[in-house]
This record gives sequence, C-alpha cells and structure tokens, in this order.
Amino acid sequence: MIHVFGHKNPDTDSIASAIAMAWFKRAQGHEAMAFRLGDAASESRFALTQFGIELPPLLREVRPDVRHLEFDRHAPLSPQDSILTAYRNLGDASAKALAVTEPDGKLSGIVTMKDIAMGFFNWKGDLLKTTLANMVDSLEAQILHASCTSIEGRVLVAAFYKDTLIDRSSIDESTIVIVGDRYDVLEHAVRQKAALIIITGGLTIPGKILRHARESDVCMIRTPYDTLKTARLIASCAPVSEIMVRENLTSFYEHDDVSEAREVMAGSRHTTFPVTDASGRYVGFLSRRHLLRPNKHLVILVDHNEYAQSVDGLKEAEILAIVDHHKLGDVVTNRPLTFVCRPVGSTCTLVGDLIREEGIVPPSNIAGILLSGIISDTLNFQSPTTTEEDRTMAVWLSSLIDGSFDLENYAKALLKSGTSLEGQTVEAIFFKDFKIFRDADTSVGVSQIFTYGLEEVEVRKEAILEMVQKTHKEQGFDATVFMATDLLSQGSCLYYKSNISGLITKSFEVDEIQGVFVAGLLSRKKQVIPRLLEEIGLSRQMS
Repeated sequence: MIHVFGHKNPDTDSIASAIAMAWFKRAQGHEAMAFRLGDAASESRFALTQFGIELPPLLREVRPDVRHLEFDRHAPLSPQDSILTAYRNLGDASAKALAVTEPDGKLSGIVTMKDIAMGFFNWKGDLLKTTLANMVDSLEAQILHASCTSIEGRVLVAAFYKDTLIDRSSIDESTIVIVGDRYDVLEHAVRQKAALIIITGGLTIPGKILRHARESDVCMIRTPYDTLKTARLIASCAPVSEIMVRENLTSFYEHDDVSEAREVMAGSRHTTFPVTDASGRYVGFLSRRHLLRPNKHLVILVDHNEYAQSVDGLKEAEILAIVDHHKLGDVVTNRPLTFVCRPVGSTCTLVGDLIREEGIVPPSNIAGILLSGIISDTLNFQSPTTTEEDRTMAVWLSSLIDGSFDLENYAKALLKSGTSLEGQTVEAIFFKDFKIFRDADTSVGVSQIFTYGLEEVEVRKEAILEMVQKTHKEQGFDATVFMATDLLSQGSCLYYKSNISGLITKSFEVDEIQGVFVAGLLSRKKQVIPRLLEEIGLSRQMS
C-alpha cells in the first residue's frame, strides 16, 4: 500500500492534497491511503466536515517492521502431533524450525531437527505416552480393536518365549507389546490385558485371538513394518510437546522494528526466531536472510520535501513521488521518482492538475477538499504566492461541486473557522503550524497563525514571547518568529528572537519591537523565510 502524507503540523493544504493524491492513485488502480503527521487544525476539520470526508489516520513512522518482511510462514504443529509428523513437516518445508501452537493459535514452543535427534538419544527406551491416532499414523497401522484413544505404558518387544515372559511378569495392563506371529505370546498378552498390542509384519492373526481381544477390550493394531523398524519408530509416536523447546524463547512481535530485530539477532547464537502478533499468536519464523532486503514502506510526499518536516523513518522508506510547491529540500532517493514542484500558491493546485491531465473527473467531495486547500494556502487568492494557475484550478474545481456552491461565502467561512484561539494553550497555538527551514548552516523556525483581528493575539503576547524565546533556546535556531496574520487588515504582527542584531528591521523595514505590524506580510514561504535567510547570510559574511 502507498502511504500519502503531507508535513508535520499539517495545514489544510497538506491534509487536502494528501487525501486527493491518495484518491488519484486509487483511481489509477493502486492501493493508496492518506495519512496526517499531526493534529488537524479547526480549519481542516471544517473543510472535511463540509465535504463529508473522514479525517485521515495519524502516521507516526514509516520504518519497516517485522510484518513487512517476507519471513517464513510454515504451518504450525499442535502439541499432540507426533514427533514423526514434526520430522516429516520439517523436511517437506525445508524448515529449520516449526512452531507448536495451542488451539487458539498462541505459540506454545518450537521444535527443530536437533530437538528431534536429542529426543531419540535421550529417550529412556521403554516409557511411552501418546495417542492411538499417533501410533496408527506413524506405524501406518490398521486398527483391529480400539478400546481407548490414549496410550500409556512400558514398551516391550516380545522376543522371549511365553514362559520367560510369564516368569518375569513382563506383561500387564501398563505394557505396550510389540510382537510378530508368536501366537502363544499374543494369547498371553490378551489375557494380561496389555495396554496395546502391536502386531508386526502385516500378519493375519487367528480369529480366535482377535475375538478374545475384542471380548477383553484389549486395544490391538497391525503394522506392515517388521519388528525392528516398528521398535525404531515407536519413540517417534510420542507427542511433539515432549521434546519441544518452550522456555527462554527469543521471539519477535510482528510490529517490532526491523533494526531492533537485527540487533537482537546479531547477539544471538540462534538463526531462526518465531514471530507472534500482539496476542501471542504464531505468525511465522524470521531468520537473518530475511533482513537482507526488507520490504520498505511505499510513500508519496505532498506539500513538503524536507526530512525535518516529514515522518520519522522516511530515510528507510521508498519514495515514489513528491508533489510540492516549496523550495527544494534535503530529501534524496536512490531510485528515480515522480517529482512535481512548481511555484504555485497551493499543492492542491498541482494535485488537481495531475488529476485533470489524466482525463479524470474527481467527485464532488474530492473537488471540494482540493478547493479548500487552495483557498487556505492562498488566503482566498490574496497571498502574494497566488498564481493564475491557482485561480484557474479553483474555477474548474468549483464547477464540479454538487449543488449551488458559493465560492466567496465558502472561502470566508473556511478561513474564519481556523482563526479562533479560544480554548487553546499558547503552546498549541504556537506549534499548530510551525515549520523549520534550513539553508546550509542556517536554521530558522517560523510559526504562523491566521486571525480575524489581532485582539486574541495581543492578550496573549507575553506568553507568546516566552514561547518564542523558549523554543529559540531549546532548538538553537538562528531566528525564531511567531507570525500572526490578520485577514482583515491584510498584514502580520511579529514576535521574534534572533541571534542577529536588527534582523527584523533589516528584513522588513520596520521598527525592532515585539508585536510589530508589517502591512502586506501574508506569506511565510514567499515573504518571510527568503528575507530572513538572506539577511542572516549577509550578516555572517560581514562579520
């Protein structure tokens, strides 16, 4: 699946372009989904509600985790399965290990060829506790009489004469007897009500003995194998639960980070590790070879192209495309990609153009959310970043919206929905739309909010200035700016902290006072960042 997302602290353009781009990829036949990298502002929520679109889910990181690896998914065993079944399944699957699971799928233990070998060597040679079904399966036996489903007893190969067996009291109700065509021994085993009689060689026994066994309710089976092979295989009839490893298992959850799994494997003598889900249910087996080429998240970036503004773990993902209207950032790829970047007022304009170029007509809700992104980022076409391309796209999108849609009234309602500061902490206000910009060894942090009137900002000016100074110190920026843009007076007031003396005066030709109003200052991207970076650069050259 393709993950489509905008920048951290998302604005309406970021969320809207992600939604529309994901829809566009689905229309092209791809599996794609839109995400957000932070809380959605009130303006964005207004637009989503207006056009009946759900808020995209939050995406925290795109580092590959274990579930994205092509690990082995061998069918598990049950604890009751025979050791011989485990041996066969290991061979058939060419697996180094198999899981043993409970009926609910939870991992109970694992078994390897080494465990099977050690089980044979450590077997006492006589005691066996298993099921009749395991005996029949392992010995390819035919049931002559079944009086029970579970078998438990001491294994005896009846190679002695009957008198010797009687003298030694060798056969009783806890004896599993392996015997060929020694009919006198067979009769004695039936009389003693042996736990199980295994007749070897596929021999037909006299009807009298079989009738006696049935009347005495003695369990009896017949195997085509000779006595030697039967004796060799008898231990493999035991349940795999007797030899499986169940303690001190190193396992991984399917959501574990691949880098963490790699680190654990490097310090372990084992080569194969079980994988479970969050409930402890078995999923598969992971080995070192699976880490060589992990499946990366497929992503499309909209409205940004810098690592600092993007999702955690982006360097470990595969970027398929970038659609943006900002300056070139520091994102690099090791494969060719689709890159769309033009100096327009909104990323939604570019996404809309991609859709239109394909000859696709978006539905009303997608047209509406794209239009919302354009209105928001261009401040209803009043921002200096606005281009004719933005206006033309807005006209086309407006024509696709159902009902009697009034663009001007909607634009006013949309912008006003995002201006109220009531009920928000200063920290929430400051970081609602906060972006970091870097150029060479210069870094600048700029927060921007939009208001209808500056009264709500002025009553918070002391707290805002404290937040500016705190952020500047903690982040080590060259300049930190809080920009409150008033849509009524078409300008912005600035609160700032800078390492460069007179930076605000040099950049905007205004007095160097906190809360200074700069008429016509609307665009952070086009009017603020370039001037700050330029003046900081000049200041350093002169120092």
